[in-house]
Amino acid sequence: MAFSYVMKSVEFNNDIKKVNPRKEPDLPQWITGSAQWKQPPNDQQGNTSPPSYHCFYENGWFPLELINEQWYWLEWDSNPKYLGYWVKKKDAINKGYYDLGHPDIQPPMPTQIQLEKSAEA
Repeated sequence: MAFSYVMKSVEFNNDIKKVNPRKEPDLPQWITGSAQWKQPPNDQQGNTSPPSYHCFYENGWFPLELINEQWYWLEWDSNPKYLGYWVKKKDAINKGYYDLGHPDIQPPMPTQIQLEKSAEA
């Protein structure tokens, strides 16, 4: 069973960097873990932030992105000058936190039923 997804890469020249989250939920379950693909509501200025992976933390869902093979919290800036998602180097999420998966976790072996369905396709 082959898996295909895009690994986002960001070079942190400063502590903060504007980032565009992936356009679709292309990460396999063993990497996303508890992360869910969500469309956030409009912000107070009426801007619509793009959909992205989100993780439940304390009292709500917060955006995050897998960058450089590590999960990072994202911040939405609604100021027209800076409109978009931003990531800070210090907002890296330690591996294993919040039941998030990770790229270096061994992908699950396909079940016999999955193998049979794949052969039929």
